[in-house]
Amino acid sequence: MERNFKVGSLAWVAVLAMSGVTAAHADTTTTSTATAPSVQPRLIDKLTLSYYGAYFGPSLSDMNANTPGNTPEDDGLQRIENTITAGYKVTPDVLVGAAFNFNEMPTRGTGLQLKDPYLKISNSKAYHNGNFNVYADLRSYAGVTDASKAKGLVAAFRPNQNITYDIGRLTVGSYSFVKAFVYDSRGAGSNPIYSLVEAPYANYKLTETVSATMWIDLVQLTHKHGPAGFLSMTNDPVDVEPGINWDITPKISINPYINIFPEHASLRSSSIGLIVAAKAL
Repeated sequence: MERNFKVGSLAWVAVLAMSGVTAAHADTTTTSTATAPSVQPRLIDKLTLSYYGAYFGPSLSDMNANTPGNTPEDDGLQRIENTITAGYKVTPDVLVGAAFNFNEMPTRGTGLQLKDPYLKISNSKAYHNGNFNVYADLRSYAGVTDASKAKGLVAAFRPNQNITYDIGRLTVGSYSFVKAFVYDSRGAGSNPIYSLVEAPYANYKLTETVSATMWIDLVQLTHKHGPAGFLSMTNDPVDVEPGINWDITPKISINPYINIFPEHASLRSSSIGLIVAAKAL
């Protein structure tokens, strides 16, 4: 869900630049007679531990083991994509961390499928002005799983950007990233070289804890090895995801939604999905 490399590059620059600026500041408390040092946060207050899970469920018309695609040929097995991230707050806005990824196939019973882990540096306020905010992070993946080694994937790099603007109860946003893949001498064939992703979205707060959500996977471009030019890319079908987000507690939220492919909209091609986000620290 991204338009071009320029957007991702700006996200990378913003993270690194803001990291240096914000890390240089220290808070102090002053009175009319003396200056007292600020209270230093405990180490535990600087640590973070979070979970993000995405369930890709069955068709609305056929509760079988698959999750539908735009057409029957695009169907795949139901899966749960999981990410556990441990981090350290360099400043209240800047975080460095490591993420561990794995998939589960609940209808297949094959256990866990490990995905490549990554390191990241993020800035939750890379740019902030009133109701406008830019979150940015840079992720560095290591090709350590058997699947990555089999296709010669050494590493991947992905700058992310999340732009939001608040208008009363309404938040409109744009989530985007570029991902570039690095291979060894075996990495020829049909492996992806880079991908571009852009997803506009909106949330409308119904109550303090419940919001109506809309997410659109608008651009999902991939360029692969082959005789075609560097800019030749294929785009996955657009899908739309209306849903409801419920903040069960300040640290746990769930977001059930319906995934719809407008090109071939039907009960068969539409499916159930669920996002779960939780923070332990």
